[in-house]
Amino acid sequence: MSNLSSSDFDSEDCNPSSSCSDDREALLQRADVLFHQAPPVPAARQAPLLDAGVVGEAQLAALAAEPPAQLMLQLLVALAGQQIELATGGALHTCSAAACLKCMNASAHAHTA
Repeated sequence: MSNLSSSDFDSEDCNPSSSCSDDREALLQRADVLFHQAPPVPAARQAPLLDAGVVGEAQLAALAAEPPAQLMLQLLVALAGQQIELATGGALHTCSAAACLKCMNASAHAHTA
């Protein structure tokens, strides 16, 4: 069984006189046939798509690289937003419409509380 790579589907090396679309169609049909002929493998035996440990380490590295002042500013803004929402009883108006008319006391679109 042969392996297909993404370079098999690139058309950079095709010139206008060649039948690149025919070649690409043949490769796509071949990939479809190989996909349907592949034996099923139980999920327990497959390699995981996401390694949570690696992702977690990358996020910790990004936090460590962040300047402390910038990190504190982000935390302060998040805390201030939470305090404002608590003080107003969660009644902050968070409309995503570009021109929200509710803010001008003339509602033209549906709002959720």
